Amino acid sequence: MRLQCAGMPEETLRYYTWDTLRPTAGGEVDLLFSHVVLNHAADLDDMYAKCARWVRPGGWMSHQIDFTCLGTARQWNGHWAYGEFAWKVIAGRRPYFVCREPLGSHLRLLDRHGFDVVHLVRGQMMGGIKREELAPRWRGMSDEDLATQTGFIVARRRG
Repeated sequence: MRLQCAGMPEETLRYYTWDTLRPTAGGEVDLLFSHVVLNHAADLDDMYAKCARWVRPGGWMSHQIDFTCLGTARQWNGHWAYGEFAWKVIAGRRPYFVCREPLGSHLRLLDRHGFDVVHLVRGQMMGGIKREELAPRWRGMSDEDLATQTGFIVARRRG
């Protein structure tokens, strides 16, 4: 979809979704945003590497991320109680599923791929599973991440 504003060149603003994406030349994107998308990304490192290729130095990203279990457990954060084998069985052969990486993982990947977080809002939720119920993979998660239900991130590409 192309959006055009009065008095602006035709190619000023372009909007693409996952099903309309065309190959993007490196560093040509001024603003990349996703809202409730990255909580389904199977490979966050690869996703943020692509973002770093697409967004120009000085360009911006905005992400709204849901960290809940999306109905895969009784507690809102119960997806972190499942071990790796159980999670594989639950996920089955779906083409995409719930990404269990906490907000801290996103923040580390943003930094690794050349983005500075300019604004961060953590939506926190009381209740849910307790630290002692976490599967081994998630036991090192911070208390802040364990209570984070949503995250809103605005980041800027370094360079």
